[in-house]
Amino acid sequence: MTCRDAESRLPLYIDHELARGEVEDLERHLAGCAKCHDAFEVLRDVSDNIRAAKPLYDAPLESEARVRELIRARDRALIARRWRLAAAISAAFIAALMLRPVKAGGFPEFAAGSHVRYASGATPLDVASSQPEAVSRWLAPRLPFHFKLPDYINQPDSSKKYSLSGARLLQYGNADVAYLAYSMNRRPISLLVTSASQVKPCLW
Repeated sequence: MTCRDAESRLPLYIDHELARGEVEDLERHLAGCAKCHDAFEVLRDVSDNIRAAKPLYDAPLESEARVRELIRARDRALIARRWRLAAAISAAFIAALMLRPVKAGGFPEFAAGSHVRYASGATPLDVASSQPEAVSRWLAPRLPFHFKLPDYINQPDSSKKYSLSGARLLQYGNADVAYLAYSMNRRPISLLVTSASQVKPCLW
């Protein structure tokens, strides 16, 4: 072991973080090298003084209370985030249950997975617009069936509770699927539209 290797291992040796073989090699080197042994003594004295030193001041009780409040706030934020995710997944299942597969092809699972990927930001929209006419104009030439989004007009004294975010073209088996993204109370809502030969509309 060289002096350079020994010096690099001294802090680990003092903190008891070296393997047994490394300890034996380093101790043999220190026994035969006065320079490294002196460096070890200096470093050990510094380490002992730091460990023996008292805190510069006592932490006030308010600090502990503040730390506990920060932890509680973090926990509340995590719980709220989990509830938002659960609500988003539930919205996807509700949209999927509006369509019943002719065969057990897993369309509800496909719809739920599509919603979760969009809600998590993994799949961006192909067209982002709050205008049904603009979204319909983008989707119409890409779908093998007639497609046009209605634009419901609200009463003068009421406001629309949901808003269109945009759309994306998906593939379910060999069928084209229109994925429509909406937002209600800042929560994403998904609606999937495809041909009647793949799924049948049905209320459960």
